[in-house]
Amino acid sequence: MVMQTEAFASDENKTPPNDRGITLGDRQSVAPPSQNGPLEWWYRLAAPLEPQQSTSEDRERVRAGRLSSVMLLIMFCFGITQLPNAFMSTNHFFLFIVLIAMVIDAGAFILNRRGQVLLAGSTMVVVVEIAFILVVLTSRTGITARSLTIFHLIVLTELMAVSLLPGKSVFIVALCNTIFTWAAISFLPHAPDFKLVTTSAYYSALASPIVLQVIVAIVTYLWAEGTRQAIARAEQVAVLERALAERDRAAAEQKLQLEQGIQQILHTHVQAANGNFEARAPLTQDNVLWQVGYGLNNLLARLQRAIQSENELQRAEKEVGRLLGAVRNAKAKHQLFQASRSGTILDPLAQELTGTRIHQP
Repeated sequence: MVMQTEAFASDENKTPPNDRGITLGDRQSVAPPSQNGPLEWWYRLAAPLEPQQSTSEDRERVRAGRLSSVMLLIMFCFGITQLPNAFMSTNHFFLFIVLIAMVIDAGAFILNRRGQVLLAGSTMVVVVEIAFILVVLTSRTGITARSLTIFHLIVLTELMAVSLLPGKSVFIVALCNTIFTWAAISFLPHAPDFKLVTTSAYYSALASPIVLQVIVAIVTYLWAEGTRQAIARAEQVAVLERALAERDRAAAEQKLQLEQGIQQILHTHVQAANGNFEARAPLTQDNVLWQVGYGLNNLLARLQRAIQSENELQRAEKEVGRLLGAVRNAKAKHQLFQASRSGTILDPLAQELTGTRIHQP
């Protein structure tokens, strides 16, 4: 028994090594590296901030918001470069169109910074679309050869729509551009340098911008959908990696609980083997070995009660012998029976007999 106790004590002092060399308390979460780039200052100023516990929707909103902020910056720069041209242009409305567009883009800047990326993107697309249309409609000379450049540049609205809005919106913008191009070439007055005297010339001037808009809409839609699918797959991989990391963390915590629970149960066994039946395994219900510890504690409690009952029985047996001797002595000497309290279950009987005279039969 002594050899087993010593073996228990020696095993208790041995702590199982951690195969990873660290405990859960030593693990620290590694913060992602900060993104530094030439436009980072602009992102902090114009793009929405990504929350710490971000979801895939949050990251997509931040990505779209950063793209919107870049387009806003380009539009502001383009508007500033067009101001000298607007002052010297024969179209007196051109200056008002540029200024109003810049003011509305400033509102889109605020919306984008607050995270309302879809509303900001829609505002930008509508502003650019209307600006192109107004430039053509307010031209004093009507449709000129240079106007074809505007019909080709209006395809930029499709690029903005497919980048900032849901992918299918590019076809709505392309349809609006196509209708505007057809209506402008067909019904607006033509300048002398843009006379479509033949049907073939009319269809040739009409087909070039419309075909470009259709091709751009289809190609950019396919590109945007492919990009969104790739992002979705990357998000799925990230979710899977986080799930695996969480599983590994839970497994590590469970392993640590097992190690701690085994050590506590072993320590309790050693104390019980050394005769300390008041020892208990301090395992809580969140420990995987809680039921084992509960069963051990229940067993030790029953053993403790059994030992206490055995000790009380032994003391009662001794008290019976002592009372029997006192009774015999009182009989022999014809004295009153006297007995002190012993703290056993026989104390009521001894108290009842104390002070009585026991006669010899």
